[in-house]
Amino acid sequence: MIATMDTLGNLVLGSSRQFVGFNTEINEQIINKIWERAQEFFPSLREVRVGLRPHMPGGKPMIGPVPGLSNVFLAAGHEGEGVTLALGTAEMVGDM
Repeated sequence: MIATMDTLGNLVLGSSRQFVGFNTEINEQIINKIWERAQEFFPSLREVRVGLRPHMPGGKPMIGPVPGLSNVFLAAGHEGEGVTLALGTAEMVGDM
């Protein structure tokens, strides 16, 4: 299980991966399992929200300029490694 805080102080939980293309349907069984596990560590949790972790074919994120738009860059598809790779991605985009 992954537990971290976002910039607003919200607890962000995760531990699942589903390779389903562009299907954004939520698998309630997976959400319930994460919620049950999280409550073992954080028994006072009251609310759950669900977000997606985009994944790129080949497992590498897309990082680079957007064609036709000056000074616009794309950094997406980090899947479950977004927090871990954020600083390196920011440095790459800054160098571009």
